[in-house]
Amino acid sequence: MGNQAAKQSQDGLEGRDVRQLDQRVSAALAKGVKYNMKILIRGERETGKTQFLRRLQGLEFDPKYVATPEITTAHMIWTCKATEEQVKVELWDVVDKGIRPKTEWAGVT
Repeated sequence: MGNQAAKQSQDGLEGRDVRQLDQRVSAALAKGVKYNMKILIRGERETGKTQFLRRLQGLEFDPKYVATPEITTAHMIWTCKATEEQVKVELWDVVDKGIRPKTEWAGVT
């Protein structure tokens, strides 16, 4: 863990929402996938993009509203029922107007 924190500091990623891949997704990707799919969810603020993203991930509805400050991504593995082939799905939650950070990040205010 110490190496990861040091690397993030060197890359200027401190303060950002940087997460590791879920272990199940990581294990499935290690085996290789034949197909990749990207789903972009874009729209105005407070329209339910993040909740839709959560539902696609199989997560429960979260009733509290928290504004998404910047692009959020998630990865999941979808298995086609007809062929049992696995598809790597990248989900992107994109806000039309991001929230400016209150602090300096990577030398940019």
